[in-house]
Amino acid sequence: MNEEYQELFATAAEAVSRHMLGCVMMSVQYLEGKRKERSEAFLAFEMGVLEYFHRAAILPACSMDQSQSFFELAIKYGNEAYEMDALQVLDFWTKIAVQNLMYDKRELGFESVNRFVDKNGKRRPGHAPTIFFCDALGLDFADLMNTFAEES
Repeated sequence: MNEEYQELFATAAEAVSRHMLGCVMMSVQYLEGKRKERSEAFLAFEMGVLEYFHRAAILPACSMDQSQSFFELAIKYGNEAYEMDALQVLDFWTKIAVQNLMYDKRELGFESVNRFVDKNGKRRPGHAPTIFFCDALGLDFADLMNTFAEES
């Protein structure tokens, strides 16, 4: 991959990372000791976020094949976010992408970004990506907010 593409993919991977951090921040205690279903829902949601940044940032600027460029982004982000577990995560993402599984969770991830920013990349007031995140993981957003408020 050429230097220009490396920078493009690094920027998109960083955007995915920042978005996921914003979604996870208030729900860390709910994610500790995740059940397998919740863990898979988390990864599917995260893949939806990847799909958004692939479509919004990579595709317009990259002449690579669409599938190849998506998996390059997934590899870049996965290696940075999951280090030692990256291969397992990438295998899971490949499985759900190829077999078109967990579409509802992926769509929530995609929409958590899509509705968060306008066409110019500016934040839309009043939008909370965490609501989409909670939906994907089966968490109660109101309960989460109450717990967060009590701890603050």
